[in-house]
Amino acid sequence: MPAATMLVAAHQDQVDDFVATLQSAGLRTGRSTVQAARSFCAKLDRAGGWAQLSRAAQVDAICKARAFASWLLVTSQLTVTADILGRVDLRLGNAARNYCPSAHAWFIEVCEPLGITTADTALQWNTLAKITAVTATPPQQIGTIQFEAARAAIIDAYVARGLPSSGRNMAAIFHRLQLTLFHAGLLTTHTRPAARPPVSVTGWAIAAPAIAAVAQRYVAQVQLSLRPSTVNHIEHDLREFGTWLAQADPDVTSCADLQRHHIEAYKTWLAAKHGRYTGKPLDRISVKNRLINLHCFFDRITEWGYPNPPQRPLIFAGDLPIVDKPLPRFLDDAAAAKLLRAARADPDPLSRLIVELLARTGIRRSELLSLTVDAVVQIGSAFWLRIPLGKLHNDRYIPLHPQLKQMLDDWIANHRPTGLRSDRLLLERNRPVTALRVATALRRLSQQAGIGHVTAHQLRHTLATQAINRGMSLDAIAALLGHKTLAMTMIYARIAEALLQLLGSRARAGRLSQCDLDAFVPRLSSAPPSRASASHRTSSCWQCAGICALPCRIATSKSCSPSVGSKSTTPPSIAGSNASHRCWLRRPVPAATPSGAGGRLTRPTSRLLASGATSTARSTSSARSSTCSSRHVGTLSLRGGSSTKPSTRPRSRPPRS
Repeated sequence: MPAATMLVAAHQDQVDDFVATLQSAGLRTGRSTVQAARSFCAKLDRAGGWAQLSRAAQVDAICKARAFASWLLVTSQLTVTADILGRVDLRLGNAARNYCPSAHAWFIEVCEPLGITTADTALQWNTLAKITAVTATPPQQIGTIQFEAARAAIIDAYVARGLPSSGRNMAAIFHRLQLTLFHAGLLTTHTRPAARPPVSVTGWAIAAPAIAAVAQRYVAQVQLSLRPSTVNHIEHDLREFGTWLAQADPDVTSCADLQRHHIEAYKTWLAAKHGRYTGKPLDRISVKNRLINLHCFFDRITEWGYPNPPQRPLIFAGDLPIVDKPLPRFLDDAAAAKLLRAARADPDPLSRLIVELLARTGIRRSELLSLTVDAVVQIGSAFWLRIPLGKLHNDRYIPLHPQLKQMLDDWIANHRPTGLRSDRLLLERNRPVTALRVATALRRLSQQAGIGHVTAHQLRHTLATQAINRGMSLDAIAALLGHKTLAMTMIYARIAEALLQLLGSRARAGRLSQCDLDAFVPRLSSAPPSRASASHRTSSCWQCAGICALPCRIATSKSCSPSVGSKSTTPPSIAGSNASHRCWLRRPVPAATPSGAGGRLTRPTSRLLASGATSTARSTSSARSSTCSSRHVGTLSLRGGSSTKPSTRPRSRPPRS
């Protein structure tokens, strides 16, 4: 039997503590295990410490005393490099579970509310033990600095193995562990860092140094006042111009050397340039935005006194291309109904909620992703959806349909993960929903519905188009969509006029059918009119009579019928011109015969379709004339239906019957 190795007092105490820990954990304390621990300490004594050992000696010492080395690592008594962990295969997760039971119990409590599986919990715990071994930090005290340093070192050590898939599995585990520690309150973010420097830093290498320095200084200033997306576009356009200039004319070293022929050559190059993702030439809007950003850059560096500004104006208003102004792409009633039917039949609750929110509220995709869990508020007897600050730096309230309110309640109560460190409404896999997830849901459901490609903004256009076709005023549509000026909403008046022109041309040709009228003028709801509105009938609410075809119960518990003297609970910004109605969204529109065919056009309708469509085409010059054109829609009626008032506003004389 070999003689017992003599150890210094500190190492002897470590061995005694190790044996006591094994006994308390119910593990065997065999002679070989204890002797391996003593030999490990003896090697450190002879070398003068762990750092004095070579890499090969460190690997050999750990491999010959795995249990003792694992105990030292998980209890933060020994620190090794990530390269050593990549060379030896230590089961640090099992060691940390046995030797640090309190920390392991804490991690289990963190993972259970997040719905993490047992196998994934074990993988994340093993990775957390490796972070402790590299940083000498207990699991419950790991912060963002320690986590990021350990992640970079450990993944690089695994990638150094040279295999095609080396490091991928470890990177995925780190990504999931970061989310877990974020919800535990240890980390400040749940997003992974960029794997490489951004192109906004590396892309200026080709440009002239003087131009790059001035442009980056300018971008740093506009970043203080503009939104990040706008700043990214400005930086991209300036970097693109600087790169093109360095290749087209290397003799230009600063903005002071720029001449008019450089701008003309750049415009020619832009006209022939193809988009990165489309493979087609840039559209005029993209070219115009690039020239505007470049013009603002030249003007501001001159006004701000930056070094070497342009010596004369280089870009003029005549350089900007005239852009096309097409009508918004929207879904007709049939396609929108197919999309909603496909969404309601889908088993995924998140996809159903995404489509319903976009279709019924008309919010932007960015506003959808920013909704918070407390976005639903009650004002009086109605429920409203608060849209947070978005693209135009304003927030607003949108009325909620009862069915959509029920879907939101069901999502929050039964599907949304609880106990998370996030107040976002839409969460999936313990993370906020991304724009890609929204696009994927719309693409899948639109394919199932057989209506082609559909985007989130198309549903916004669809809602606004249906609203104006059903007689809703432009100021109410602007408040609903969050537009700052009425000019932004005028484009939907053009849609209504285009439909009127189509009806007029068909009426003059004698090809106007009941289906054409039904496509533009909604039918009356089956609810009888109230006594206060016995003189005229009104259509059901646009949000209910459109793609959802449900009775209106938005503002009150009763059906949306006009009532004189009732108090509105809507916010002042939305109440608008229809405050006398229980439903602020209502506008009078004509009735249709119950039979649906064979009705004769009345005299006002014939006049409108024969000549009025031409006059309405000129109404886009102002918001007032556009509003008047939407009122003309209210004069459409069929023989057999009661007449309608063209507007709810008081008039100097009664309308024609």
